[in-house]
Amino acid sequence: MAAPHVSGVAALILAANPSLTAAQLRSRLLTYAVPAGPANAYGAGIVNARNSLLQNMGPTRQLYVRLYDATTFNPVATMAAPGGAYSFTGLADGAYLVFAGEDEDGDGLLGILGRRWGAYGGAGAPRVVTVSSTIGAYAGLSGPPPVTGRWIHAAFTPEHAREAWMREELRVSDTLVDELMRADLIIAGVPMYNFGPPAPFKAYIDNIVRVGRTFGFDRSRDGAPYWPLLADCAKRLVILSSRGDHGYRQGGHNANRNHVETSVETAFAYIGVTDVCSAAIEYDEFADDRLAESIRQAEHAVDELVSMLAADTRRR
Repeated sequence: MAAPHVSGVAALILAANPSLTAAQLRSRLLTYAVPAGPANAYGAGIVNARNSLLQNMGPTRQLYVRLYDATTFNPVATMAAPGGAYSFTGLADGAYLVFAGEDEDGDGLLGILGRRWGAYGGAGAPRVVTVSSTIGAYAGLSGPPPVTGRWIHAAFTPEHAREAWMREELRVSDTLVDELMRADLIIAGVPMYNFGPPAPFKAYIDNIVRVGRTFGFDRSRDGAPYWPLLADCAKRLVILSSRGDHGYRQGGHNANRNHVETSVETAFAYIGVTDVCSAAIEYDEFADDRLAESIRQAEHAVDELVSMLAADTRRR
């Protein structure tokens, strides 16, 4: 499809400038193409007839992201997304659709004929993004209730046989599991407390590792009686951590004392979430140049992670 478009633009340029050499024509096409992504993947970009004829880049195009209410389809918020990165904050709990489009000349018109416009997940079946504050409230502040003997009794009782008190015992866990099931991306902020995750996060893990919901259990099954139920859900886990000392990364002198990333990864792998990325800050107790450098490296790692996630979202 590219060849006839490029040939047509080349013909327009030569009609207006018949004295151009082949090298000059090629330079004109490449110089005034509109970048479409990394050069090693997209080359010079998309050929542009206007730019090539007038020898300027024309109006600046800005990528914007617009959020729609998935129930009413009313626009909720619009923001610029330079480089494809964006983050909406202050949203009410609910279901949303994410669309992205180009704005020309700052006119604020998105999705009109002739401009690139698309939905997260594809126009045919846009994906719904669910926003809920419950996980933050439970896992981020005081944590969900810890698992008790009554909780275990309720969880291992078949759902059809559960009494009212059992359903109430599992109410918070059910809410957390429901939210986990709807999530494509799980971001876990897990600082190191005494070489492991803090108690509120451990309680969160205990509430989402649920027999019959996130892992299966059958004593009569050949081989291991346990199996993950989220293995085919394409979920990604990001672990963001911090620690006062240093050397906790793989190969470091304290690596064997780090039970944060390994314990979190183990628990999530058990239920089928194995696509894991992480970043961490060290030297927090030293408060010197090493801490500043560790923060810089962690921020760089997060920037690279965001770029990777944004590229993955565009591919979907």
